[in-house]
Amino acid sequence: MTSSILPFSSKCRIDNCEKPVKFKGESLCQMHYFRRMRTGHFGTSISPPGKKKTPHNAGYVTLRIPNHPLAHHSGKVYEHRKVMHDIYGDCLPPCQMCGKASKWDSRGTHIDHIDCNRANNDASNLRVLCNGCNVSRNRKPEKEYANRVVLTVGDLTMTAEEWGRHEGVEIEGFCIRQRKRKGMSDFNAIYSPKRTYNKRQIAEL
Repeated sequence: MTSSILPFSSKCRIDNCEKPVKFKGESLCQMHYFRRMRTGHFGTSISPPGKKKTPHNAGYVTLRIPNHPLAHHSGKVYEHRKVMHDIYGDCLPPCQMCGKASKWDSRGTHIDHIDCNRANNDASNLRVLCNGCNVSRNRKPEKEYANRVVLTVGDLTMTAEEWGRHEGVEIEGFCIRQRKRKGMSDFNAIYSPKRTYNKRQIAEL
C-alpha cells in the first residue's frame, strides 16, 4: 500500500511560496492550509470586483464592490441594497407603508424583500420600509388573535381598539368593548353618541 504522505520539505510545497511548513503531513504553510480549508483551493480567495455573488449566512446575496458607497469594510455590498441604490442614488423614497423618511445610514431604514425570498433581488421585489413597518409586515391582523372583541360595520372588520382609533369614531376601545358586553349591536357600540352628565361626556354603557 503506497503512503499518501508527501516528502517533507522545510518550505511550503505551493509554487513561489517561501513560508515555512506548519503542517508537515501535507507540506503546507499555515496560510495555504487555512486558505484551502476556507475556499477549497490554494488560490486567492478574493474575486474580481462585482463578478461573484456570495450567499450570506442570513440568506442575503453579497457582491464584492470595494468602491461602492454602501460597501462594508470587507468591500462587499448587499445586492438588494445595491439594486435600490442604482435606482434612487443617495435619496431614498419614504417608507412605502407609513411614509416615514428614509436614509441609507439609518438603522431605521430597511430594503424589504416583498416575497420574503432574500435571494430574489429583482427591483420589482424590493421596497423601502422603516424599521417598525418591516418588523410588523408579517404580523397577523389584530382581529385574528384570541380573546379580541371584533366588530363589523359594512365591509370593515376590526377589533374594538382599532375602531376606537378609526377616523370619525369618538368612543374609545375599552368603552366599545363594554358596550358589546352589554349586548349592543356592532354599529351602536361604535357610533352611538355619548351622554352628558354634569357637563362631562361619558360613553353610554
